[in-house]
Amino acid sequence: MHLKPLLKKEWEEIIRERLIVFSLAFLPLILVGLTFHQILSLKPEQIPPTLVLPPSFSSAKEFVRYMILNQFLGVFLTVPSLGSVLIAAYAIVGEKVQKTFEPLLATPISEAQLFASKLVVAAGIPLLMSFSGYLLLIIGLLAINAELIRKAILTPMWLVGLLGLAPLLCLFCSLMSMIVSSKVKDIRAAQQVSALVVLPVVFGLLALFLKRLVTLPSLLLCLAGLALLNVLVFVLAVKLFKREAIVTVWI
Repeated sequence: MHLKPLLKKEWEEIIRERLIVFSLAFLPLILVGLTFHQILSLKPEQIPPTLVLPPSFSSAKEFVRYMILNQFLGVFLTVPSLGSVLIAAYAIVGEKVQKTFEPLLATPISEAQLFASKLVVAAGIPLLMSFSGYLLLIIGLLAINAELIRKAILTPMWLVGLLGLAPLLCLFCSLMSMIVSSKVKDIRAAQQVSALVVLPVVFGLLALFLKRLVTLPSLLLCLAGLALLNVLVFVLAVKLFKREAIVTVWI
């Protein structure tokens, strides 16, 4: 059995869970709306008089807008990971609860194929929603202040963060949540335990990123380590997945 029918099945399963899809689409829209609200509602009296203006900025207002945008971009880095927890935690235990997993396990698919198909959907949909939010943000900034795109979004650090760190972190969160989902018997328990496992990692990296404690070379090194960690966790997830136990032990 190839991955294509598995991916189609996983996609259809998630689309039926409209609350999850709505949550994944709603969060980026809210963040984009809050970003523009903060930028457009900025008043001169809100700018600290002692603010030191970097040479690359022509006005204090532009610099404060830049700082606001950076804060929201940092939050955007966590959106795919948070969304992947919702989907991945549901991935296995949800099918077991709905009694749709046993027929799937009876088909001639390997554990690696099963996990790969669920991983693509669990990480792919939140990433797609988040990158759509980025696109809306860029389109809006073109109308407000196109220079902020170059200074805030199109910097090497943020490009590596958005295109490298966010996807790899999303894959890690998806894999960890799928391991939890394969070991518990309740959807809410899977989501709660997954959140406890992955959120400290996500917000820890976010804090380092926002406080500029990570340089570009160290970030690239971190990405290489995270990519290797994802491969190891994927192998571990496949090994921990007990096909017979899913069918015979779960009630």
